[in-house]
Amino acid sequence: MHYSQQRSAVNSTLELGIGGGADVLRVRFQGFIDVAELGERLEAILDRLRRETPNGLLCDLRPVAGYGPGTPTLARDGLALARRVGVRRVALVVNSSVVRTAAQMLARNLRLELRCFFGEAEALRWLDGLERLPS
Repeated sequence: MHYSQQRSAVNSTLELGIGGGADVLRVRFQGFIDVAELGERLEAILDRLRRETPNGLLCDLRPVAGYGPGTPTLARDGLALARRVGVRRVALVVNSSVVRTAAQMLARNLRLELRCFFGEAEALRWLDGLERLPS
């Protein structure tokens, strides 16, 4: 099966900080991601970010098989919107140096802390270093 034929999915869960840690929205992408799919999924994720206002966002990109033309621009727009609704840090869990480099380039000039990690535990520790904003 060609990588572009792999079924795509996006799942998200909100993890509330315990003991003063950061609230984190976890998003897991998988399969082949095209512009239409990403646009639809980003809208749902951004709606959730507006409602629940976590400080951090963890995106697991390890199961992504590939992405189509136009998705990097849309991803950058999504990061900018996440910043505007209050997300201060984004942790990407990636196993590809190409995705890692592309993500860091996309996040330039967004006033958003973005780091790439090989595993979720390390990413969550970095995100948990955020203090919760006063309600």
